[in-house]
Amino acid sequence: TDLFDEATMVRLADGYATLLAAAAAGPGTLLADLPVMPAAERGQVLQAFNNTAAAYPAATLGGLVRETAQRHPDTVAVVDDAGSLTYAALLADVDGLAAGLVARGAGPGHVVAVCLPRGRAWLATLLAIEHCGAAWLPLDPAHPAARRGFVLADAAVTLLVAEPADAVAAPGVTVVSPAALRGASAPLPTAARPDAPLYLIYTSGSTGQPKGV
Repeated sequence: TDLFDEATMVRLADGYATLLAAAAAGPGTLLADLPVMPAAERGQVLQAFNNTAAAYPAATLGGLVRETAQRHPDTVAVVDDAGSLTYAALLADVDGLAAGLVARGAGPGHVVAVCLPRGRAWLATLLAIEHCGAAWLPLDPAHPAARRGFVLADAAVTLLVAEPADAVAAPGVTVVSPAALRGASAPLPTAARPDAPLYLIYTSGSTGQPKGV
């Protein structure tokens, strides 16, 4: 017909036959427990279609971005309301920000907080934090200052990347903008370790205080 082709009708008929055979074989079976697919089709839907396992390289997020940049340096990597960056421009910004972070003591074993609106600078800052071996702690500029201050103190953060309007005053925390990080000169590691912590995210705190995971 115009609505169903032969293969579809055969599949529907096989489903009805499977359902009726199971009902006849087990009259007391709950309707919800009766099969509506032949075993072969069920196996295809549940196993074959979902057999998407693939070997994953021992790589970092930043490393994968760099590999893509080597192959497609002039391809647009990120777009926000202010414009776009190619992969080559994004990596240049990442390296500049990372140098500034390292010059301010960021590195393996450190957590660097980021309180920036979503956009090119936000993404480049996250990748820069990873590149210098630290872990990032994202803070939402829209969250109350009290919550952001608690998270900074609880995570023992000493460095916060934020624009002045979104900065939170917290004891022992140095606030620096992305613009202030650029232009520093500091040696960078060749690559972050794949087994190093990447980020620290805090729960909503709806059942008590926010908790870092």
